[in-house]
Amino acid sequence: IEAYQERLLDRLCGKKRKPNRIYRRAGSGRRLKTIVTTLGVVRFRTLKVKNHATGETLTPILDTLDIRGRKYTRQVKAQCAELTSKLSYGDTREEYHRLTGLRIPKSTIHGFTRELAPGMLNANLNATTPSHPQRLVILADGTEVRSIQRGEFNQVRVAIGVDGGSKQ
Repeated sequence: IEAYQERLLDRLCGKKRKPNRIYRRAGSGRRLKTIVTTLGVVRFRTLKVKNHATGETLTPILDTLDIRGRKYTRQVKAQCAELTSKLSYGDTREEYHRLTGLRIPKSTIHGFTRELAPGMLNANLNATTPSHPQRLVILADGTEVRSIQRGEFNQVRVAIGVDGGSKQ
């Protein structure tokens, strides 16, 4: 990432002997950026660029990678939100840790789900078929209950939806 950042800044600011008149590297301090990807935690140093025409300071690598103001990539968010459609937040945390080795807090996974749920709901509503008509889900939840006979735990999942104006 840092090597790509150098090439990006050379294109924007020009080489040392032939500098660009609009963009110039801003400051000598490098800030450490940490992002969580599906491959693991990535840390790299970021460099800033100043637009002398507007006075605006930019960090081009963050804009190029589309991670400005984010710690988690969109792919990580989508995977966690997808898992919460089948599992509880705690189970999603454990399953995602088992699959990728990354520990993401339950509250963060809840935030991902709240952020992405409207888009996922629209995609689900648009993917209806004649055998599976469109139903608006109001509330979905799940829990574990102990079986009386063997002492085992069973998963109970409940969805409340609207079908023709009545709740089911």
